[in-house]
Amino acid sequence: MTLIGWTQILFYFFVLVMLVKPIGSYMAQVLAGNATIFSKIIRPVENCIYRVCGIDPSEEMNWKTYTGSLLIFHFCGILFLYAILRLQAFFYCLKSKNSNSF
Repeated sequence: MTLIGWTQILFYFFVLVMLVKPIGSYMAQVLAGNATIFSKIIRPVENCIYRVCGIDPSEEMNWKTYTGSLLIFHFCGILFLYAILRLQAFFYCLKSKNSNSF
């Protein structure tokens, strides 16, 4: 491995270690239900998503509802990724000068 490769690995681990404390404290505040610096921005978006989807944020979710939601979410994700794969020839940003690339 080259010196540049080792430098990139060390830089990655350095950034990772430096972000542990701020991200960990932010996650602790979010999971405890405390207000964070992003609450004023994220809360209105979250409430809008709740209203559109018909979700009551104060209601607990049982395991059957959670399992159904998880399966629907993953199925929609799979359909989205399949659509990207099928339609990638029509994406302008992926067009190649070589017309035989797709």
